[in-house]
Amino acid sequence: MKKPMFTMILASFLFSACTKDQPPPPKQETMSQAEEPKTGAMLMAKAKEKLLEAKDKLIEENKIMCCMKEPCNMCPLEENECDCYKDLKKGEHVCVECYAGWQQGKGGIEGIKLGDVKTSFVKHEH
Repeated sequence: MKKPMFTMILASFLFSACTKDQPPPPKQETMSQAEEPKTGAMLMAKAKEKLLEAKDKLIEENKIMCCMKEPCNMCPLEENECDCYKDLKKGEHVCVECYAGWQQGKGGIEGIKLGDVKTSFVKHEH
């Protein structure tokens, strides 16, 4: 009888020793807990930041030659480039955003008259 009792005591010590030194499991968070909630305004601010970054990169690559003081968004978003400066100098149509900018006094080419700025109002092609 002493042998089974000794075996049970020994087994209980062994089992308790196995679980004692294990580190606790890492704290797990779900994706929704890890991300902060985003509002529409926050997403728009981030989109504007990314758009400016992309336009700066396109300017470095000489792919934006806009006719406005502040380059338009329409051409880079639709065509990944802007040739409105060259198009306007040749007397051709500019994109709708550039046309509207010129109407608001935001044009960036000296010597161009407001009446010289045209657009198709349909689609501006490069």
